[in-house]
Amino acid sequence: MDQPSNLHDALTALQAARADVAALESLTAEHALVVEALSANKAKVSELCEAITRADADRLALAQELDALKATQTDAAAKANVIVASLGVEPVAIQSEQATVVRSSTELWAEYNSLSIYERNAFYAKHKDVLSK
Repeated sequence: MDQPSNLHDALTALQAARADVAALESLTAEHALVVEALSANKAKVSELCEAITRADADRLALAQELDALKATQTDAAAKANVIVASLGVEPVAIQSEQATVVRSSTELWAEYNSLSIYERNAFYAKHKDVLSK
């Protein structure tokens, strides 16, 4: 930096230096706010990661419970089939009421066409509302 040659140049340089100092202080304050916000965001990310880990553990536990329930249901269906078979009746598949899937008319017609003539009447009567459209 050159030395000012007169008082006016010195005052101008001083004012410029003060403006630079004020700008630097403003940027320092802004930087402090950004650092604070970043720290808060890091804490929130850490908290969310822990929540995701807990949710994933809960999901795995629920999946295991579901698998156990499905196994129990399969065991119950197998036992029921053994009991029914011991009575001399041919067992049928047990279907949950919640597991009813709406099939399209194309799928129903394909199944209808694969049935014997004797089974078609009962099948058509059961699915008449979809097949007649």
